[in-house]
Amino acid sequence: MNIERLNHLITILERVQSDPKEKVEFDMNVWINYCGTSACAVGFACLDPIFQAQGLEIRDNEPKFQDFYSYSAAAKFFEITHTEATYLFSPADYDEYGKIEPVDVIDRIRKLINNQTKTGGEKA
Repeated sequence: MNIERLNHLITILERVQSDPKEKVEFDMNVWINYCGTSACAVGFACLDPIFQAQGLEIRDNEPKFQDFYSYSAAAKFFEITHTEATYLFSPADYDEYGKIEPVDVIDRIRKLINNQTKTGGEKA
């Protein structure tokens, strides 16, 4: 688990949550839409210059890292399992499907990090 990257994603999502003037709308139902006006948590990560410099990008409107796409790209980039990636980033894994806010994703990331550090599996 890359805790440094996950913490940076929290920072990005906190900015999105607190800035009503954000040019890109938060929408967990799309990675990033074709006109670039809405994105999910991973979509915002792909737009971040720090993450882009580390190889995370949007290709054909879905996340790409190395030779991986979609949830596999997120899993590889954040060094988590595919199951953990869908738990964090798939709208189908949220009870409030369609009404997910950045704070909901932030809460899940924090729970995952806290669980990992309690079990001694930290990898930063």
